[in-house]
Amino acid sequence: MSDDTPPRPERRAALRVPAGQLQAQLEVPRSSDVLYLSTSGMMVRLEFLPSIGSEHKFTLRFPDRNMEVHAVIRNGEHLEGSAGEFRVGVEFLDVSEADLAFLQAFVAERLE
Repeated sequence: MSDDTPPRPERRAALRVPAGQLQAQLEVPRSSDVLYLSTSGMMVRLEFLPSIGSEHKFTLRFPDRNMEVHAVIRNGEHLEGSAGEFRVGVEFLDVSEADLAFLQAFVAERLE
């Protein structure tokens, strides 16, 4: 994380789970794989590294629904052994109560 990144108000306490076959699409139509998902954010594999602190809209494609989320890029690193792919951490912003409830159920189901 760079020195220019604003500090988070508090440390993330959410559990994260492997996302399986879940995919996300960035507002620039590019598909990516969701590596981990939590109720407060996700880690995705992208073919480019967005600027830390930049905000983007993602469309999450669940088996039974799609969900649009507004998110901020928190960190990123080159994936070892890949030909130019990056592991990118994003934090969700302004998630609706209904979407948060869905994410909580989705994550809880995979923790069992």
